[in-house]
Amino acid sequence: MADTVWKVSISGIVSRRVDGVRFPVNEGDWTMRRTPSGAYRLTCLFDDPFEISQSEAETYIRAKSIKIIEGTWP
Repeated sequence: MADTVWKVSISGIVSRRVDGVRFPVNEGDWTMRRTPSGAYRLTCLFDDPFEISQSEAETYIRAKSIKIIEGTWP
C-alpha cells in the first residue's frame, strides 16, 4: 500500500482556496497527508494548513511546484 503521509517541498506556485478565492501559499517544507475523503491536507509550522484535491496534487507534482522529498508517491 502506498504511503499516506509525505514530506514535500513547495517551490513554485501553489494556491489554497478560501471562500472560493485562491491565495498563494509559502514556499518551504510541508507535511502532506491523504484524508479519508481522498483530498490532501498540507501542514507546516509557519503557515495555516490547507487542503487540495487529488487532481490538484497531481498537477502540482507534475509541474514540479510540489516535490516529494520523503515517501513514495503512488
